[in-house]
Amino acid sequence: MSKERKKKLRKKGIFNGIVERRVRGQSKLRSKQTRNNKRFAKLRGLVELPFAFIKHHMNFKETRYLGLQKNQEHFCLIAACANLRRVPALIKRYG
Repeated sequence: MSKERKKKLRKKGIFNGIVERRVRGQSKLRSKQTRNNKRFAKLRGLVELPFAFIKHHMNFKETRYLGLQKNQEHFCLIAACANLRRVPALIKRYG
């Protein structure tokens, strides 16, 4: 991501959580970039777990319908089912 874009995001108050990668000619990431990548990886892992569950256990690997609207509705239903599946564990944990 360019420096200009990062500055624009900061001005708007938007959190930039994109993982940094080495660019051509750069031997390794700066310490700040490495530190941020580790911090983002922890958050990213938590966010991606439900999507991994939907993909692998609910077999949602490709779209089934033509058109964006129908596929969005189908994904919302699958996400709702995944959330309902989590409810008993959440009740058990938090009461």
